[in-house]
Order: sequence, then C-alpha cells, then structure tokens
Amino acid sequence: MEENESNRTKGGPVILDSKQRFSDRVEDYLLYRPGYPAEIGVMLAKEHGLNSSSVVADLGSGTGLLAELFLDCGCKVVGVEPNGAMRDAGDRRLTRFERFRSVEGSAEATGLPDACVDFAVAGQAYHWLNQARTAGEIRRILKPGGQVVLVWNDRRTTTTPFLVGYDEMRRRFALDYKELNHRRMQPEAIRSALGVEELLLYTFDNTQILNKEALAGRVRSSSYGPAPEHPQFEAMMSEVERLFELYSFNGMVTIEYDTLVYVAAMEWE
Repeated sequence: MEENESNRTKGGPVILDSKQRFSDRVEDYLLYRPGYPAEIGVMLAKEHGLNSSSVVADLGSGTGLLAELFLDCGCKVVGVEPNGAMRDAGDRRLTRFERFRSVEGSAEATGLPDACVDFAVAGQAYHWLNQARTAGEIRRILKPGGQVVLVWNDRRTTTTPFLVGYDEMRRRFALDYKELNHRRMQPEAIRSALGVEELLLYTFDNTQILNKEALAGRVRSSSYGPAPEHPQFEAMMSEVERLFELYSFNGMVTIEYDTLVYVAAMEWE
C-alpha cells in the first residue's frame, strides 16, 4: 500500500520506503487499481467464519480496495494506514459505509487495543512490511482464534499477446523492477514469518477491462514506473498508447490477474 517527500527524485532512483512510494500517484491508485473478487468474501464466510459480526483490521488499507470487500460483507473494518494522502483517499472511497473508520498507524504499530479484531488482513501490502514486527502486532491485536488474510492481485504476463507486450513494457521502463521482484512473498516465507503451521491458499480469477484513459492511469499508478517529471515518462506513455492501439478490441483491453488469498489461523501457547 508516504507524505511530504516524493518517492523519486527527478531522473533519480526510486525510494523503496513503502511509506513514501505512492504519494505522487494517489489519485491514479484510487481510480485505476483493480479491486478484489467478491467471491473472496463468500469463501471466507463458508470456510473461515466471516460474518457481519466480524471485526477486521485492514493493515496498509491505502485507498480502501480490500476494506470495501469486507464492508460489503457487513463487517466492521478499521483501516490502518500511515500515508495521509492514501488514508484520505480511502476515507473518500468508503464514506458511504458507517462501519468503517481509518486510523493513522502502521502494520507494525497499529495503535489498536489488544485482542480487538477477528481478522487481520492486508491487500497488495504485506510484502512491504517488516514481517517479524507485523507478526507480533497481528498476534497482539487478534482475538484468540483470530485469522490472517493476505491478498495479492498477481498480474498474468503470458496469456494474451497484449499481456506479453504490457509486461515487456513494464520491465523496460520500471525503475526498480528487480528490487520489487525480490520482494515477492513465497508461501513458505509467509508461513515462517507468521509463525504458523498451516497456510491455506485460494486462487480466484480477476480482470480489469480498461479504455485508453484507464490503461494510462493504471500504468501511472504503479510505484515502480517513472513519474511525469522523469525523462522516461513520455516514452513509456507512448509505448502504452502503441500497445492499446495494437491490441484493443471495441476500445478496450483486458488485464488478467490471479488473485491469491492466503489464510492462516494464528496460534497461541
């Protein structure tokens, strides 16, 4: 999922501080990032006891995409977000939900009371966190028997010619793609970091259908791409336009994702 200082200097390297890297692209993130399939809520209700009485802490809640899924299930959700601009955007997105509130805090130090939530969740954020400190904080705020839910939209890169070209474009222009690839979490690393014996994985299909403007916004929202003041920005956007003209059908392109949902029940001695 960051105020006061841009996460990149003009023509310079990207700053990998997770609390800084999205500040210059909040509105694009709010408008053009993919949401999460509603089937996740159905699965959690059927398999893990999620219901309208559940209290959820969304760690790194950002613009509220994952919180919205749990709110649609009737849950009470506390969004924990260190970035003021992202937190404000989430408040705007979720203003219609009376059962949502946001707090300034981090996954490592939420500021929430002990044993206050049934689920601790993170969407597209866990890989940015200090996993050891976050695990300790999760254990502190979860009620006994509480569960962790970690969600990622994993973009497919080879299933269509457009997605092949899109991934090549991202690799060409990304300022810290290698560093971000190294941050991807593998199941064993997640299990070890959380200190759990069992980690369940559920996978869902997910898509974004985008017109030209939305595709451009989706590209601009990625933290590892050059910002408008960067020398490569115009070249990147020209390549985005070229890909759209080459592969769009009826004025649209489709980005496909595998939405990965990891669920673990924390254990207490």
